[in-house]
Amino acid sequence: MRARDGGMWRHSHRLVLGVCITGMIALCSLVISGCAGAHAQQQAQEDPVVGTWLVTESNNPTRNLDTFMPGGVFVSTGSNLFTPPPAPIRFRTTRQGVWRRTGPHEVDYTFMVFLFDAQGTFVGTNKIRAHLTLNQAADAYTVVGRFQRFDPDGNPVASGSEALRGTRMVVEPLSPEELKN
Repeated sequence: MRARDGGMWRHSHRLVLGVCITGMIALCSLVISGCAGAHAQQQAQEDPVVGTWLVTESNNPTRNLDTFMPGGVFVSTGSNLFTPPPAPIRFRTTRQGVWRRTGPHEVDYTFMVFLFDAQGTFVGTNKIRAHLTLNQAADAYTVVGRFQRFDPDGNPVASGSEALRGTRMVVEPLSPEELKN
């Protein structure tokens, strides 16, 4: 009888030990993710430009979604189809770059985009250098920028300026009624 009881005890002990280890792993995961979330929230407070913005260009109906990430990473996506296209450009890739804070409400950033014609042939790049100024509420910004277009060999072929306006994207939670459906 003792051997059977000892076997049950060992089995129960292993089960309890397994549950405890699983619980500790889950708790550690929650703590780590909570710390990462708190760090991202703190960084966003320290860097009010961090986040996603709906951006419009003053001389172009194109709209972009620009995302400034902690650590100086910039990614932008929007209409990749030019209408009407500045010949020979027809398509462009997602824009990627870097940013850095230059003042409490100011940021400089640089990004590049690859350009293609209607047949998908690479026709060059655009490099954009810009200076962003956040409003005091940090929910909108204006940008003054300069672009330079290069042919496939890297030779400059065009340049100009642009003015942009950005509005912060915010979480729009579902209402209690929407959560029920």
